Amino acid sequence: MVADKQSTLHENWYSKSIFSIHYDTHISLKEVEAGAGARVAQIRKMLRLTKPDMVQFHAKGHPGYATYPTRAGTPSPHLKRDILSAFRKATRAEGVRFSIYFSTGLDGVTAREHPEWKRIGPRGKPQRMFCGEVLCFNSPYVTKNLLPMLTETVARYDPDAFWFDAEIWTVCPCWCAWCKAGFEREYGVSPPHSPRSRRWPEWLRFHRNSFVQYLNRCADHIRSLKKGCLFASNWAYTTSQPESVLAKVDWLSADAGVNRGRWRGSLEARHMMTKGLPFDLMAWDHVMDFSAITESCHPSQPKSAVHLMQEASFALAAGGRFFLWTNPRLDTSLREHEHKVIAQVSGFVRRRKRLVLGTEAVRDTAILYSETDFYRTGLRTTNSACFACGEGGASVSGAHYALTGAGHHTEIVNEETLMRNVGDYRVVVVPEPTVLSANVVAALREYVKSGGNLLVTGYPVEERDPKKNLILQDVLGVRDTGKRTGGFIRVRGRGFQIFCEGANVRLSGARVVSYLMKNEDVTAKKWPAAVLHATFGKGRAAYIPFNICTEYVNYRAPFVRDFISEVLERLSPERPVKISGSRTVEIFLRSKGNALLVHLINHAVGKEMEGTDWCVEEVPPCGPLTLNIRCGKRPTQVTLEPGRKTVEWTWQRGMLKVRVEKLHIHAVVMVAPWPG
Repeated sequence: MVADKQSTLHENWYSKSIFSIHYDTHISLKEVEAGAGARVAQIRKMLRLTKPDMVQFHAKGHPGYATYPTRAGTPSPHLKRDILSAFRKATRAEGVRFSIYFSTGLDGVTAREHPEWKRIGPRGKPQRMFCGEVLCFNSPYVTKNLLPMLTETVARYDPDAFWFDAEIWTVCPCWCAWCKAGFEREYGVSPPHSPRSRRWPEWLRFHRNSFVQYLNRCADHIRSLKKGCLFASNWAYTTSQPESVLAKVDWLSADAGVNRGRWRGSLEARHMMTKGLPFDLMAWDHVMDFSAITESCHPSQPKSAVHLMQEASFALAAGGRFFLWTNPRLDTSLREHEHKVIAQVSGFVRRRKRLVLGTEAVRDTAILYSETDFYRTGLRTTNSACFACGEGGASVSGAHYALTGAGHHTEIVNEETLMRNVGDYRVVVVPEPTVLSANVVAALREYVKSGGNLLVTGYPVEERDPKKNLILQDVLGVRDTGKRTGGFIRVRGRGFQIFCEGANVRLSGARVVSYLMKNEDVTAKKWPAAVLHATFGKGRAAYIPFNICTEYVNYRAPFVRDFISEVLERLSPERPVKISGSRTVEIFLRSKGNALLVHLINHAVGKEMEGTDWCVEEVPPCGPLTLNIRCGKRPTQVTLEPGRKTVEWTWQRGMLKVRVEKLHIHAVVMVAPWPG
């Protein structure tokens, strides 16, 4: 559950914001003119141009050098001006909120000065992660370095928020003296040294719990310094940490928009929107080839305004905020031509503010993202991140991309969210977890019995089942034979080969929706490729005995997407909104008051994006689009937003049909009143 102190979060100032700017400046020894260009007048000019709600600037980046004359840490030896002071004066003068960035897990200076504070591997050598050797949050580093710097910056600059980085993705197993002692206190034994140890899951759990305790410690310290000062940790409680929020963070944030931000942003937004906190997606204003980064070269190219608008759309459509990352020059001066692009994006976002803030998700299809499965076996190496900083499980990603690509509105929910709200969803999709908790299995059983619609793929088993039997066989109406098979599936009248093995099941109440085929033309009529069971209580259950969602994320084959969607349509055809006219449009459903908001996002990029060609130069408009919306009463108003544009629509017998002639990047069909 979300911590008690979060009960008034909807009242915090960040929940009323919509657009922020992050100035990324990892000052190292090469910035010999650091701060020379940080002039209050120029900063104010850029703020008036871009109109952000909040501005964020580094106090300390990954190299460990501070951007202000610190006594608690190590200032840059080349610092020409107090950079934080310049930005604080400018933001205060323009009425803009000010947030301070700290790189915490990565601090090159502190790591050199205090090697005993580093995360240590099982053989006594420092652990190395993405950008170098990382610090341990259980060591005295937090007490002796980080917290004093927080105290110092609050006293000097009176910030409205702190945003920490290099945290969740630097948490790896650590055998330093403090971690070993902490584990021994909690478990009564010495920590294991190998993933093969039966104590390994406990060792990983200790580090994950330690991270949450560290976040709470920082949050409490910040609040003790200044009431109302907010706190966020980059990537906390995203798909990298699927469990419900326990740390005292005030909002969720993730710099998800680097090279393929529109795909990652959609996935993260649909998960973050279920966590009960305000959230944002941060997009870099450039693409970067990470494989070619050297100490002297960071190969990057700027993104166009339409590229950033497209990435912003996913945050907005999910009810979130947009956070834009940009880089000052080496002397900390700001580029006006970049801020003119930012101003275009800011205008795009602000025009949609009333369509975002104060809205709620329309619950329809839930994709289960099981934290039990996510943490089921733990790391297979001793220096991997304890929280996977990736796209979560491949099967969850595959289900998300397949269903949204076929026009379905989805939410990606963890176990606790599912069990709390399961009765609100028309469909629940369980995409190929290896194990599920007994509580989730019981909740799914009751959900179908009470009238719900369940789709299961793959071969999930119950966590406590020693025989590893397929879960919910009676609910699915099948009997597992213990055998495996593969072959072809039929889509659009022909066979397509799939490359994953599946379970051979016999019917036990279910009926076959689709058989496996021997080849492209011949149906085997022996092993089911999909079944439907409609006699377990009041509900229905469908089963695809293959890792079909993982198959889709691996190959993105349209026939696999369509097969999953067809099975879902057979399971429950009563979608609240169906869209036709383009395969490049993704929908989000929100409500505000008595109105339905159908967010439409155009994924098109107008070119092949191969290799390192990541820049979106134009978004070709699509349309006409047709939306069929279930609406029990004739609405009085149907408009295309922003701008309250008129659209062609008809209503007959509970069905509203809307025609959108052209969609560029993002638009919203607003229907009022909508009975839900």
